[in-house]
Amino acid sequence: MLTRLIDPSGAAATHPDSERLMPSPNPAIDRSDGIIRVMEPWLGEEEKSAVLAAFDSGIVSSASPIVKDFEAALAKTCGTKHAFAVTCGTHALDLVLHCLGVGPGDEVIVPACTFISVGATVARRGARPVYVDVDRTTLNMTAAGVEAAITDRTAGIIPVHTFGQTCDIDAIRAVADPRGLFLLEDACEALGASRGGRPVGGLGDAAVHGFYANKMITTGNGGAITTDSDELAELLADLRGYSYAPERLFWHHHWPFNLRISAMQAAMGTAQLGRLPEIVRRRADMARRYDERLRDVTGLVTPTLTDGGVCWMYNIHIEPAYGATAAEVRARLGARGVETRAVFAPLHAQPILQERSAPPQGPFPNAEWAAKTGINLPSNPLLTDRELDLICSVLRG
Repeated sequence: MLTRLIDPSGAAATHPDSERLMPSPNPAIDRSDGIIRVMEPWLGEEEKSAVLAAFDSGIVSSASPIVKDFEAALAKTCGTKHAFAVTCGTHALDLVLHCLGVGPGDEVIVPACTFISVGATVARRGARPVYVDVDRTTLNMTAAGVEAAITDRTAGIIPVHTFGQTCDIDAIRAVADPRGLFLLEDACEALGASRGGRPVGGLGDAAVHGFYANKMITTGNGGAITTDSDELAELLADLRGYSYAPERLFWHHHWPFNLRISAMQAAMGTAQLGRLPEIVRRRADMARRYDERLRDVTGLVTPTLTDGGVCWMYNIHIEPAYGATAAEVRARLGARGVETRAVFAPLHAQPILQERSAPPQGPFPNAEWAAKTGINLPSNPLLTDRELDLICSVLRG
């Protein structure tokens, strides 16, 4: 009899702001005339041919040289010496934090406004995620916020390039390096972006990437780690598989992770990397078209792209002057067949993170404002003018 299953209802809302900052229910979507999806991958004959070639090669596992080709192409894109493909961005975070020895007694600084994996992977290591507020324009952490959060237990920092907007890594590095703190760049939403002329993915001690179907490029599911560190690379190469001892099968020096990807995924990823410049350009054009139609709408805040940033999600904010809440606007769009997303619920209010991040942290006004007012609009690189005009006509009232 199974008597030790976890509670399927999840963690209780223990933070005083958990209920207030809980996202509103997802709105109903009218499907009668089709749906304008919030995101769809741009796939074509190149990806199909690459996957079929991998299939026909007969070596479809991670042992295929196609995986190495994908990693070499990704390392070149990010300007790093090493790249390691893994099963997803969350697992990439897990693996790097393990290699860095993060554990009980450590603190890792993360933004309060981001996807839950950033805080959850820290907590899963037994460490304490320490949240910092974000800049209201970029939704990224700032060097000043990081410096104020450092304690004698701080082990490192995870800056996130939120929605493709580049974080000021150099300013954060100036805070981290004198204290010997690691800098783990989360570039899951920003492949193809740059900062100061240098590509994201090569700005920290290591970086993680995500290739889920809604990311800048996709392998269906998948992720990667990029780094210039030879020492870290040696560990990553060993641990992402089963960590067999040299020349001794089934004898293991480290905990086995087995986070490898298949040849078909790598083949799709290589084809997608080949069209990354065009994906970035099309998303920039999409953002420009949104800007032209929405910039003069009272109470509607459009995004400001950072220098070198990419538009992963076109994110707007609904202020009181607009005359409706973000939840009401999402419902109106849903009634016209338009799918949207809320902005990330702040990590400090997430019940499942409370035990590991205690005592309660916050408030974080900008992260909370973003969560209550933010809407991710459809950001498909193939979004048509007709679809975009429909979305903007609803927003313009």
